[in-house]
Formats: sequence, structure tokens, C-alpha cells
Amino acid sequence: MNLKNTLIIIMEGGMGNKFGCVHYALQLAKECGKNVIINNVRNIHGDVGFYDLFSEKNNIEVWENTYTGLDKKLPTNIPFLIHKGYFKFNPEREVIFHAGMDHSQIVHYVKSVDTCAYLTDSNWNYIDLMVQSAKELKINKNVLKKVNTFCSNNKIDKNVLGIHIRTCEWYDDENQKQDAINSIYQFIQDKIVKNPNIKIFICSDNERIENNLKSQLPDNIITIEKHHYTKKSVDAPWRHLVEDVDGRTFPYNVNRTSETVVEGFIDMLILSRTNILTEGSSSFLFFAKVYSKLNELK
Repeated sequence: MNLKNTLIIIMEGGMGNKFGCVHYALQLAKECGKNVIINNVRNIHGDVGFYDLFSEKNNIEVWENTYTGLDKKLPTNIPFLIHKGYFKFNPEREVIFHAGMDHSQIVHYVKSVDTCAYLTDSNWNYIDLMVQSAKELKINKNVLKKVNTFCSNNKIDKNVLGIHIRTCEWYDDENQKQDAINSIYQFIQDKIVKNPNIKIFICSDNERIENNLKSQLPDNIITIEKHHYTKKSVDAPWRHLVEDVDGRTFPYNVNRTSETVVEGFIDMLILSRTNILTEGSSSFLFFAKVYSKLNELK
């Protein structure tokens, strides 16, 4: 196991959070002159392989370890540079929390060590770095073919409006969730009243919403057929403490399979080809906007 002069990028969480680390850290590694290994953590938040999303032509070494598995695998002289505490590391390992550090400080630290493991779930302030990675990371050929075929068959371009509707575990309160859904429905209706010929691509983690909008407005609403949506991990409300494979508990009762994440990525890339109207703090939406800056998906 050759770990000399390497940045080990920890890819973890839902798709947006996985991308938040990978797309930033690939540029970080390049700036610091580091080799790259991606450690993909597969768990209930996103049980998908790196090469299920991206092409093997990227020629990146990929591991699959849990957090605890990675901690056990790596020599203790390799530090972890992470955004917050998740579990108890080997007490002999140095752990640095980079919350509050800017890009230049992170670069300085990574250059100062031979090898380290890096994890974040955001870095939204560095969208230019994310866009550069999106340009360089080749997309899985099967994903790309489905996206391009759908966009061609449905004439998806910037004349089509794009709306992302996030539900499931996104809201603490069911009334708040329903108010948000009602607001989006009204927004869509207002757009159609102004322009009865308008086309709107809808992508959601909620099958019922997609089907409902499509059935009510078949001449205006465009959706791609999906067979896998975010499911609950246990029989409980969406906001419910659930334990993952590393023994960490989070108040998000979700179970995203490989198929769910792959179909979500297809949704995201199609959304990126539209005139995106939705605003919000969703990392899915953020990366749809990252990919929207690419003239062509490759």
C-alpha cells in the first residue's frame, strides 16, 4: 500500500455531500501536488459505488471502507483533516478539524504533511473549484447515455424550466413541508397561466408529487421515469434517529440504495440542462447548478 504524498478523499453522505467533498478535494490535491485515493463510504445515506456514477476512465484509485474501517486500515501517523467529529478515532492518530479554515489555510496544512485523509460535506464558497472538477470528471457512460437520450427526445434545453422538489427528511415539521409543496404548486400554476405552452422539468425524491404534477399538467410537465426513490431506513417518521454502519446516529430516516443514487444523478444532470428556477440550500440543487455551467456533459 503506497501512501506517499497522497490525499485520501473521504466520499460520504448523500449524493450532494459526497460530491461536496470529492469535487473540492480533487482540486485541493492538484493544487498541493498530491496523489489521490478516494475512500467511498457506503451506508444508508448513499450506498453507491464511485464508478456507478463516474467513468473508470478517470483512473482514480477507489477504496470502500467505513469510517472505522479506514481508521483501522491507515497507519496512525496519517492525520485526518475533517469538518466535525463523528466517532472516536484511534487515540494515537492526529485529528484536525478544519471548520473555520479558509482554502489557503487548508492548502497550507495539506502541503505541510506527506499524506492525510480529508473529509468535508460542503465548501460551497468555492464553486469555481467544483466546476473545474465537474469538467474533468468523466461521467459513467450508461448515466451519460440516459441523460443525453432523454434530453434529445424531450427537447431539454435552457428554454425548459427546471424545478427540484425536495421532501422526505428535508423538513422537521410536516405542516411546513406541505406549505412548501403548496407554494411550489402555486408557482408552477402561475408560470403556466402566464405561458400555457411552457415546459417544466420536475425532479423530486417524492414519486407521488412527480406523478401528480404530470397527471394534472401533462402538456407542460416533463419527468423521467424512475424506479427507485429514497425510502425510510426504519418504520418511523422521516425525522427519526437512525444508526448507520459506523454506529453514528443522525435524525434522518433515509435509505438510499445504489439505484436510487444513480437515478438521482441522472435527474441532477437533466436538471442542469434546463433553466433552473428553484432556490434553496439543497446540495443536490447546488450541484445541478455546478453542472449547469458546463456547455456539454462528458
